[in-house]
Amino acid sequence: MLQSNDEKLKLPSDELLEAAFHALIAADGGTTQSSVQNSKEVAGSDALTKEKFVSLMTTHGEVLSENEVNEMLSHLSIRKNGIIDWRAYIRDVRLAIDERKKCEKSKDGSSA
Repeated sequence: MLQSNDEKLKLPSDELLEAAFHALIAADGGTTQSSVQNSKEVAGSDALTKEKFVSLMTTHGEVLSENEVNEMLSHLSIRKNGIIDWRAYIRDVRLAIDERKKCEKSKDGSSA
């Protein structure tokens, strides 16, 4: 859930968010057949495993702590085969932002 101190949060476009996940996938070197286990649900080019995500978040760029990674993982949909459904994450974040904006508008309208 968005915190009250996130009022000025401006999320990047869906395209930019998708590009960020694609960069993680590229760092993964693509998903191997063994990690997907012949899943029909996941296109190999869009697959990012939980294990690789954790590895990347704890070893590259601004390294995250175990608690920070666990917090991120708590907001991600992870399929039974270990693949992160990052498109659902982007959709859920957008829905949360839209819902918050609606609540703020209705508060502003009722206090006028």
